[in-house]
Amino acid sequence: MPDMNLEQKKRFWRFVFMDDLEFFEKFIVDLPEDAQIRFFEETPDFLCGYLNMKDKADLENDEIYQNILKKIRQLKKPDQ
Repeated sequence: MPDMNLEQKKRFWRFVFMDDLEFFEKFIVDLPEDAQIRFFEETPDFLCGYLNMKDKADLENDEIYQNILKKIRQLKKPDQ
């Protein structure tokens, strides 16, 4: 990565290794509905790692559910 300072490299690699849920929250959720639909049509594998294919939901091991709980806990934390 030529011509990138340390902070730019950090931001780049954080973006590259961002998980789908975080990417959705940062870049997709605020798009207009038609843009979201087009995004999911063009990237059908997006969030596929979060899909639970079992007959029953196992919330203790469901990554989406656990990430949602994590975000809720972060929001509930008083400012320190």
